[in-house]
Amino acid sequence: VSHAWTNGCSLEIWNLMYACFFSALILFVILPFLPSILSWWRRLNLDAEGAIFEDLAEARSEVHMISSYAPRIHPDYGSAFKLIDLTAAANDHDLIETSSSEGSHSDDDL
Repeated sequence: VSHAWTNGCSLEIWNLMYACFFSALILFVILPFLPSILSWWRRLNLDAEGAIFEDLAEARSEVHMISSYAPRIHPDYGSAFKLIDLTAAANDHDLIETSSSEGSHSDDDL
């Protein structure tokens, strides 16, 4: 062993082995955290405005898609929401009539 160290032939191999080991160790520690580090880095990018609502609304309206937080105002879906409201109102009206008629029958039984 001392003969190999005195000739110096193994020193470069050991340095290469240490470099590979520490590189693998660093990657083993850093790679699991890489997605969270990248998302943090993207959040720090303050120059990017993101999607501007006016541009988004214009592009979506060209293909007849809703781009509002109030979908009831969309001309294609307004009638569907009206139908849902009318059905719900009719169901509520039927429920009130049923409960009031059941209440009058229970009073007669006493």
